[in-house]
Amino acid sequence: VTSLRHSQGMAPGSLFIPIVSFYLPYVIANEIWRGSRPHSAEYETWSPVNIWWACRMVTLFGAIIVSLLGSLLTQDVRQSSLISYGIVFIAAPLNGVLEIVVIRGIQRRQRRRLEEMA
Repeated sequence: VTSLRHSQGMAPGSLFIPIVSFYLPYVIANEIWRGSRPHSAEYETWSPVNIWWACRMVTLFGAIIVSLLGSLLTQDVRQSSLISYGIVFIAAPLNGVLEIVVIRGIQRRQRRRLEEMA
């Protein structure tokens, strides 16, 4: 992919920057996804990047909300912690699988682009 707005190091690095990590990793992944097939005839109304990011946000905010509500609604903080850990325990592997889908999709798109250029 040529002419990216963000450096290679920003993709993983942006996941560790507070506040920025809520948006910039999605922007970078989407930029790479779209840039890997810029002249594609197919119009994508959705992409694996969007699904991955939605799952990531649901996991993150879901765990926070369940943890906060659970501690407000129950006297037993351990119970609310177990619920929030349960959400993360279920959703985190799903996020990992979706990240693999996104990476493999980018690789596949870039291979097809190289084949078209040859």
